[in-house]
Amino acid sequence: MKNSHFLLLAFISLALTMFSCQDDMKVFSEIDKVNTRTVGEDSEKMDYYWYRGEKMPIKQVPNKSYIIIKTSDKDAIIAYLEREKIGYKPSSIKKYYHSGIDLTDGDESKAFLNHLTVEADISPERAYDIPGVVYAAPYYYADNGKDTFPLTNLFYVFLNKTSDLKILEELAQESKVNIISRYEELPDMYVLACNRDSKGNALEVANSLYETGLFEATEPSFMSFALATPNDSLYNSQWNLQYQNQYGSYSPNYDINYNEAANANLIPNASNIIIAVIDAGVELTHSDLTFHSFSWDGVNNSSPSIVYNSHGTNVAGILGAVTNNTIGIAGIASGVKIMSLSHFFNDDAASQAKAAELIIKATNQGAHVINNSWGFQSVFSTSLSSAINYSITNGRDGKGCILVFSSGNDNSSTMRFPARYTPERRVIAVGATSYNGYRSNFSNYGTNLDIVAPGGNIPTTTTGNTYISDFWGTSASTPHVSGVAALILAKNPNLYYDEVGFILQSSANKSLPYTFSSTSKEGGTWNSQVGHGLLNMYSALSMAQSVSYPNSGSVSLTGGQTSLDSGGTGYVGTTFTASPYNTSYDYYWSGSYTGTCNSWYVTPNTANSPIGNVSVYLNSGQSGVLALTCRVYSATSYIGSKTEYIYVSY
Repeated sequence: MKNSHFLLLAFISLALTMFSCQDDMKVFSEIDKVNTRTVGEDSEKMDYYWYRGEKMPIKQVPNKSYIIIKTSDKDAIIAYLEREKIGYKPSSIKKYYHSGIDLTDGDESKAFLNHLTVEADISPERAYDIPGVVYAAPYYYADNGKDTFPLTNLFYVFLNKTSDLKILEELAQESKVNIISRYEELPDMYVLACNRDSKGNALEVANSLYETGLFEATEPSFMSFALATPNDSLYNSQWNLQYQNQYGSYSPNYDINYNEAANANLIPNASNIIIAVIDAGVELTHSDLTFHSFSWDGVNNSSPSIVYNSHGTNVAGILGAVTNNTIGIAGIASGVKIMSLSHFFNDDAASQAKAAELIIKATNQGAHVINNSWGFQSVFSTSLSSAINYSITNGRDGKGCILVFSSGNDNSSTMRFPARYTPERRVIAVGATSYNGYRSNFSNYGTNLDIVAPGGNIPTTTTGNTYISDFWGTSASTPHVSGVAALILAKNPNLYYDEVGFILQSSANKSLPYTFSSTSKEGGTWNSQVGHGLLNMYSALSMAQSVSYPNSGSVSLTGGQTSLDSGGTGYVGTTFTASPYNTSYDYYWSGSYTGTCNSWYVTPNTANSPIGNVSVYLNSGQSGVLALTCRVYSATSYIGSKTEYIYVSY
């Protein structure tokens, strides 16, 4: 207790000294708030922060603030700003985020869950007069004197030694700031967050803690890195990655949160990931694309692929164009190895069989993700179903390839096949949205839709080593999802195919103008128009790195038979039991059937039971394979899944 009192007195003494020594300091709303301004009038305020023991001067931008608000208060606060004629930047209205290992236990008031950031033309002091503002801080000029960047509500504290955490906890409580996260690679660095009740903004509290002499370093978090956008010449037109009012003002902005992921350093090197593009071919000489050593010409049945057209090249650019090479566009998974498998698609059985052949070939050639910006109007295809089952069973050394399919462009509630392939998360079905957040008027939707992504006026690569600005359709939406899936695997290569699907769906952005209802679908709430929501690159990559998923091998199915002979007309059946068993676990049983039969059923023994029953009714000459899957959850955490293949015959 003596040490605690000493530290408290030292902190208060420091704050009083700072107030008495600096004549131009402006007290916030309470007398004990600190301020570390050094020189200057209100029109040109100079602050400082500490770096390696030196004071680094920094100049404030007059009447400009970075403010944080609750998402639920957005409409009211925007209305207030407009009524009071306070300027704000619509494109700055973004979801608040911070990275690292969360230490708040999901406490919204500490972690700022469900909050937004806004750039407003008002001083931080005046911003606190706006009802609903939970934090306000100044903007500062960059070294060039023109660009500006904000002070966030975060700052970092580097301990001298691990045992100093207790000291930090005591001073954080006194300063009314919260310790919210840390990084596994930097065990003695902690992230702290200020709010409107804190004794100063992030710069001021960081300085006051450093000046106690009790820590190795403390640094405020500026958003200056946001200035370092990709230098690709067409990047500013890529509304799908970074919406900047290219098509009018919408709030929130309906891009895929590419910038948020980049600014949080979440985008990994994807050069060891292979995305197979099964399409009409990709121009293998395009200078903005990186290719795998293998390609296949499905028209001439030879390698390399000499058949290509604009569609396949358009798709490839969205998912993998090289970023920061000064030319063209920024790809979602820059540097990913693109494996082109070409085929001219028709809506017939022969074309379906060829597509199945290419899926198997891509799987055998080591593809991690398979992009399929196509689909068939006809009903289910046995050859394609078998190829899908093969790919998720044998791909990636048994972890399964991630198969991404477009829902189709018929404006229909019946999606094209294989997007509407019945078993959940065997494939990822992708629809399209417009820049206003609504489902694109051509995009198919309905029961099996998983997720949506931007699908209109998309800049991308095209043939002739050039670019187009208006690629559209669910063909354009699908490679967005494939690109993020590749990045998820680059971050966490041990994930199984269905775990990647779960991450994509459960992290989707639901700020779209639709109501998402609770359903039995995996991945959270859902809407028939837009599935689980808009692809969210930032949240998906955050989830991939921060959530530890046990692999699918953690679940097993025992007790049943994998080969059944009916011996005549009628039902054959078997029963499997899932493990591990826990009374708090949820068990979801599903199945798919390939072949011929009168009917088949997969049912739990009782509601949410670890025991699943299989029944198949056969007539003479009928046979097939039933894929039985059990997925296990603990609350909202995914434990794993297991699939057994049951062969039935008459």
